[in-house]
Amino acid sequence: MNYDYKITQSEPLGTAWQYFEVDVFSHDQYEKGINYVLNVLSDISKKNELIEGRENWEAISYNKAKFLIENGFRFDLAYTSCENDTETNAKKYTSTILEKFIPHDSICLSNTSSNLWGQSASWNSITNHTFDLGILITDFKKMVIVVFVGED
Repeated sequence: MNYDYKITQSEPLGTAWQYFEVDVFSHDQYEKGINYVLNVLSDISKKNELIEGRENWEAISYNKAKFLIENGFRFDLAYTSCENDTETNAKKYTSTILEKFIPHDSICLSNTSSNLWGQSASWNSITNHTFDLGILITDFKKMVIVVFVGED
């Protein structure tokens, strides 16, 4: 696999989050596709002991990815009615991440397709934390992974 990546870590107010930015260099057309993206994700995870469960990611829409990222910055995962940051800041952080992508050229994955801040929240765990939310966005030239975690 031929790619470079950097990891930015931060802990804004309540929910811890990590942000991965990956430049995907492979020009082998046979490697392109969701399997390639999941292989890169697994490779980064093994090197850094971060994200588990390659099988726990599913395709979601770009709009769902935007919704999840924005709400991940704004609300706590464990105490879902608790605001960690303002709506304005959450939108700003989300825009900074998503400006790298064109919606119709992007493929998005997450460990949930539900509204984690609603009545019937469900997700597939990808970390050792009690609560986690992962969103991956790629256009096969670059990939961004945002992971929010929380504890009860």
